[in-house]
Amino acid sequence: MTNILLRLIIIGLVVYEVNMYSNVVEQAWQRCGGKCECKDQSHAHTYIRCNRKLIYENKDKPRIDGWKVVYLTGVAADTAENIRIYCHSCFKQD
Repeated sequence: MTNILLRLIIIGLVVYEVNMYSNVVEQAWQRCGGKCECKDQSHAHTYIRCNRKLIYENKDKPRIDGWKVVYLTGVAADTAENIRIYCHSCFKQD
């Protein structure tokens, strides 16, 4: 019985974590306005924001309008301020 209860608790935490991550990504997407937020000075758009138009459904797809979540601290973020939305091209250059 304890083993079954423990599994249910773990499954519940995973669902919560996935929902929290989805909400954070959605907030970051709203902030970026569906455009790449990269300002990396080593890229072709030196010192200015890339602003490439992205399509929400193309998350994690290697397309011109695909995009990735970039963590500013190098670890999974729990707030939208801790992540940036990058086009696939900018993500590959990092």
